Amino acid sequence: MGTAPDNNNKILLQNGLLIDGTGTPGRKANVLMEQGRLRVMKPIEKVADATTIDFTGKVIAPGFIDVHSHMDYFAIEHAPEHFDPFIAQGITTMVVGNCGFSPFGFKCNTPHQHLIENSLFKEGHGEITWHSFQGYQQRIQGHGCGPNLVSLVGHGVCRTSLNGFSADPLSSSQSHEMLMMLDEALSQGAAGISLGLQ
Repeated sequence: MGTAPDNNNKILLQNGLLIDGTGTPGRKANVLMEQGRLRVMKPIEKVADATTIDFTGKVIAPGFIDVHSHMDYFAIEHAPEHFDPFIAQGITTMVVGNCGFSPFGFKCNTPHQHLIENSLFKEGHGEITWHSFQGYQQRIQGHGCGPNLVSLVGHGVCRTSLNGFSADPLSSSQSHEMLMMLDEALSQGAAGISLGLQ
């Protein structure tokens, strides 16, 4: 994809069908992109110094949200080609860490690291050298990620780090430790906790 002319960083999407996500019917509109912000133009408003793109016959819409994804494991490595198909479909945000699996939120130096490393979603997506949400964030910020990630901390990964794949009940001290680890991930910015029956 080429770089648009600078023109004060203004790009005008003209004559598109605007679907704004509010439930109101689509309407013909011009949308100005300027300095990272979008603005619906008034019908008679003109912009002289913008790069204009004709959107006749096309739809202008907010980015879509994929509410169930495991792309947090793909984000471990700098491989934007894994995200390109989603971005091409208009997906700009992904809710990740579903089904009780997340690449963070487990006990540091757990003896069950191999189970986490070879989980259903992790295998083949780079080495995990952190345990916390903060460590995961630092890893992906080092190379960036195309879409926004809304990360859930996986209860299953946290529990696995304490008791492996055993179905036996956790001891009271293990239960307390698990709650502390989940709470730590939330305090570091995880959006919630996911559960799974695996």
